Amino acid sequence: MRFLTIAAVALLACIFAPRTPPESARVAAPRPALPVLEACAPLRFAVIGDGRAGFPGVGPSAYKRAILGEVLARAPAFIVDTGDLVRDSDDPAEWARFLDTLPAKTPYVAVRGNHDVGGFYGHELAPGPVFAHRLGPVLLVGFDSEGRHDADVRARVAQVDAAFAADDAPWKVLIMHRPIWSHGPHGSNERGLNRILVPVLDRHRVTVVFSGHDHDYERVCASVGHGPEHRCDPAGTHYVVTGGVATFTTHWPTGSDMETSRAFSGSRHFVEVEVSGGEMTITTHRTLAGNVRPPAVIDRVVILRPGPCG
Repeated sequence: MRFLTIAAVALLACIFAPRTPPESARVAAPRPALPVLEACAPLRFAVIGDGRAGFPGVGPSAYKRAILGEVLARAPAFIVDTGDLVRDSDDPAEWARFLDTLPAKTPYVAVRGNHDVGGFYGHELAPGPVFAHRLGPVLLVGFDSEGRHDADVRARVAQVDAAFAADDAPWKVLIMHRPIWSHGPHGSNERGLNRILVPVLDRHRVTVVFSGHDHDYERVCASVGHGPEHRCDPAGTHYVVTGGVATFTTHWPTGSDMETSRAFSGSRHFVEVEVSGGEMTITTHRTLAGNVRPPAVIDRVVILRPGPCG
């Protein structure tokens, strides 16, 4: 019964959301700058994804504001969004409502999702289709996996390669929208990028890839290789799908090949990343907003990488 109530609230919130954006949303305010940190400074940041509404003309999902409130209570240095910021990218009112959800004091970094492709998408949150930020011990690289033509997207992989090659940060993180590996409805390798992208990640020993697109949470085993050579390897790259701010989520994986999946959930959630010395802890929190079950830790993994910071 409570599940039906939550679904009904989500539907009503989407249908009866105000059609005129608030005055404060019509002009984007200057965004807070990312922090400048010492090379080995401890760091906490959050990752969310797929916070679009389930219906056109609305913008953010019915749970976006409440989940952001729970994220901000954890005091992250910044928030990363894996894309699908709005449902209809050609509707300026949806973008206005999205901008109105952004926190006033916490930096917010996003990549474009497939629903964000269109003339109104700006680069206030993502300074170009490929970008890199050095944040203390973490190199954060953003990769726009979207576009009208697959050839244009494939050409960006060389820029991702160059971004990782240019910085010897002890922790390397890639954010993109479409998953490399996923057992959700969209599945793995939807745009056929794995053949050229996975070797780049393996060569640079990228720590973790965060993506969205599938409206669920999944952590796939640390791995190397692609195609028939893909195999779990504790020294490889970790892969996390986080699409848990969506209006509607997927509660069951698709397909029967679940050997590489380490955790899967349809709960609404956010991911918290903590870096201290030679340790990165990735914790996934089930939120109060949008769930029948109470808040709890869905999944946690600790990655150890001895290096210059510990």
